[in-house]
Amino acid sequence: MPVSRFLVVIAPLAVSIITTFAPAAATANDEAVDAGTQRWSDFVHYVRIALPDLARQHGEQLLSDLGDDTPTLLKAVENSPYPDYESVLQHAVRVQAVTEVSTRLSELLQQAQILLIRNADRMAEDIRRLAEGGQTRRNAQERLRAAGQFAAPVMLEMLQSDKAEDASLHAHILTSIVATGHPMVYPLSVALHHLEPLQAGQIAHAIADIGYARAAPYVLEVLETRDLDDSARGALERAYGRLAAKIHLPADITASDLFLLLGENMYRKSTREPGTSVMGFDHRTGFGIIWSFDPQIGLFSTQVPEQVFGDILAMHAAQQALRLNQNMSRALSLWLAANLRRENRLEPEETDSSYPPEMRPPQFYAEMAGPLRQHDVLHLALNDRDVALALDAIAALDATAGTEALINIEGAIQPLMDALNYADRSVRFNAAFSLTHARPEAAFPGSYRVVPILTEAVRQSGEREVLVISRNEADRNRLVAAVNGIEGHHAIGGLSIEDESLMQLVRSGPGIDLIITDLDAVQCSALVAATAADYHLAGVPLLALVSAGDQTELARLFDEDPRVSWAHPKVSDDELATLVRAGVENAIGDPITQEEADAFALRAVNLLHDVAISHGRVFNIMEAEAALILALDDIRPAVIQRAGDVLALLRTAASQQAIANAAIDEALPIDVRISLLNSLAESARHHANLLTGHQVSALLELGGSAGDDLAVAAARAIGALALPPSSLTDLVTR
Repeated sequence: MPVSRFLVVIAPLAVSIITTFAPAAATANDEAVDAGTQRWSDFVHYVRIALPDLARQHGEQLLSDLGDDTPTLLKAVENSPYPDYESVLQHAVRVQAVTEVSTRLSELLQQAQILLIRNADRMAEDIRRLAEGGQTRRNAQERLRAAGQFAAPVMLEMLQSDKAEDASLHAHILTSIVATGHPMVYPLSVALHHLEPLQAGQIAHAIADIGYARAAPYVLEVLETRDLDDSARGALERAYGRLAAKIHLPADITASDLFLLLGENMYRKSTREPGTSVMGFDHRTGFGIIWSFDPQIGLFSTQVPEQVFGDILAMHAAQQALRLNQNMSRALSLWLAANLRRENRLEPEETDSSYPPEMRPPQFYAEMAGPLRQHDVLHLALNDRDVALALDAIAALDATAGTEALINIEGAIQPLMDALNYADRSVRFNAAFSLTHARPEAAFPGSYRVVPILTEAVRQSGEREVLVISRNEADRNRLVAAVNGIEGHHAIGGLSIEDESLMQLVRSGPGIDLIITDLDAVQCSALVAATAADYHLAGVPLLALVSAGDQTELARLFDEDPRVSWAHPKVSDDELATLVRAGVENAIGDPITQEEADAFALRAVNLLHDVAISHGRVFNIMEAEAALILALDDIRPAVIQRAGDVLALLRTAASQQAIANAAIDEALPIDVRISLLNSLAESARHHANLLTGHQVSALLELGGSAGDDLAVAAARAIGALALPPSSLTDLVTR
């Protein structure tokens, strides 16, 4: 992380506050500067000759003398033979003995540089020097260029001034705006709509000279919405024409269209790259700069964290598109997605000062927007592989959408159906939860996927599940053992996915996160196709351990498919562990926690209970039977008890017998066994006695020997089984 990210940066952002800083030169004391210059020179000297202890002493004394007076500290450094403090300290910070003092010096010098460059009085003085010509003008322009976007408020204020001494500078200011270039475009574009016609025309002309297309929507907005005299309109039209020609804009495009395109561009840029690449990012402080205009204070800026900068810009552009066209649904969807993602990206201790305090949390707007916009957000999230945003969209759908809205949206894209096949378990599970919760009355595309996903959720344990496919038993056993040796991973192995016993394990298990195979390229290609057609394995990443020749062929076939990766077959266990983790995380993301796994399992088994009660009008509950029977061996009492409740509703001997076996298991807690005996009674009432003679005998024995509460529950189950009188003789006559 750059040292500049540790800065204590300037908090206030309004021009009126910025201008309260006194010029750095006014705070400097010549004697203190001279002493500081000597200390700095000694510090650098001892760093260079590798005497770090002496260097540290001089550095600490320099901090003690001038640490609270950063302008004087900066002047002392600039007056020394070593004014390039950044390169000096980049080297010094790597010397262990002086790392701490070097970091602190860097922080303080950076603060001083920021204050100096952005001091409003100093910038105003430099603007006045533009009229002097020669080297004075060139030096002033260099300082204004260094101030960049932060010079915009001062330039704009002087450009709007009626004072004679300022009016004489207007032409120089406009020339300086163009010379400063791209950094001026964003802040001045924001101000454009609020300016008097004359200044609006002047600024638009300067922006067009810079030639940055980001200004086009702002210029066109003024043309569409303001009453302008002929002169101002002509200036703005010429400016817009030059910008439109540069990026080949169609003649019928509107300002709202352009703001939408700008917002989508900011969103995409922030998706692909960090905020540092977005125009307006301040590399000195490590913050994004958001510009706003207030009639009372003029143009002012707000600092926002780097990772949300692009999202906030996208939100502002989408808002402007909606102000101009209230029915622009794409703009609303973009604003919702950017707002949700902005909140997701903020660290717990971070705040977004640009988000008005009267605004509600993002989920409020997401739920209010309704299913069509929620589907738009989900579609965007799935395409961007943004799990957090996808979960937000699904949560909004779950809270607001009925069955029709969930599964029959406009157009061919069905994002919630796509989410059922998504690699990340949490997305897949929550999509299935929402569709089950909606209680559909008729089958829909993808409805066959819901129950298998619920069964995966029931079996969640927080471990990553790996399927090993190998034709060689020794190699298969080695790979299974190696995967089982990776913390948080569990493997099962087989010859082929055509092996029914293997696939039964897959279907009844918690879901597969990764497939490892040593099949050759041709066989591997067939495996990719076969798994893509099987909804239990669709989307699961595949790691092929194959020869160099087969790797070349796989690269040709799957170069752009993130699902498929490959490596040499002779990898060590440590190398395999690295490949497994990378393969899963690149395709699926972070693992779910044990707490999340528990929550998924409990919600899934509760929803399966709802499915069983509905008698399979849409979802086939029998697909969950094997997983529910396995759930009776779970270590979580709540999951065992609820699985018993669901199995009690299934009219099969396997379900009833599984409940009975669990109920008579003395290893289980008493309260769990009582719950299972109640489930057994429920099953018997609905489906009669489907138990074996051995199980009946065990129940009778339990009824006669157990403690009171357990005996009563056993008696209830025995009664529901409607056993013949002879079965009870021993108990009655004992």
